[in-house]
Amino acid sequence: MKDYFLLLVSLFLWLPIPFLQKTIQKERLQSGAAKKELLYTHKFMLTLGQEALLSDLFWIQTLRYTYRHLEDKDFYYLYSLFDRITDLDPYFLKAYLYGSAFLTSLAGKNQYAILLLLKGWRFTRHWRIAWELGSVFQIYLKDIPSALYWYEIAVRDPESPPLCRKILVALKTKDLKDPLVELEMSAKLALQRYLQAKQKQPKGLLTIARKKEAREALKALLKALEKVPHHPRKKRYRTLWKELEKD
Repeated sequence: MKDYFLLLVSLFLWLPIPFLQKTIQKERLQSGAAKKELLYTHKFMLTLGQEALLSDLFWIQTLRYTYRHLEDKDFYYLYSLFDRITDLDPYFLKAYLYGSAFLTSLAGKNQYAILLLLKGWRFTRHWRIAWELGSVFQIYLKDIPSALYWYEIAVRDPESPPLCRKILVALKTKDLKDPLVELEMSAKLALQRYLQAKQKQPKGLLTIARKKEAREALKALLKALEKVPHHPRKKRYRTLWKELEKD
């Protein structure tokens, strides 16, 4: 009897899937850019209580969309897709973090990344969202006061790692009036984020995004260092750049 009950529950959970897949295809065809991307960027009228499942389906499609446009860099719909995923599942932490990485590193849409992360903070209050906000403000917007504000929020959470506290202390004790110091801190943070992503997913999209982030941060630092004759750390960062290029 128990086996029959479990079978009925399984059927109930899986029966909506074909309908949801057809709904997605219909949404794609009805999109304003159907002929170009076949994407769906407006709200569903009916979800049958399967918001989490739909969010997962959107997640898969969004990753495919991102891979497809790595070469042409046409990420026009990227924010809309992550916004839709997090409408369906507002507590989908990975969607906020990956969305931020892709929007900044791959699409160059920094303000949209901030918008997505603020939405994530509103729903989750997770320290990783706060830390990512601080990182975006520091690396991309060069807004150190805002970065410090979000870093402070992140480290208040006992679940945040000790490394975050060390970075915050280092940032607060550096002479940030020196633009080279600010660039160096951003480059170090970007490199750390890349190494973490590489460790978790050696060939993943997140690694690609973080690698680009690290390259751009190092590039900006090296460009500034070229204007400073006989800078003691110039050779070190050139070596890091070459290693990153070979990786």
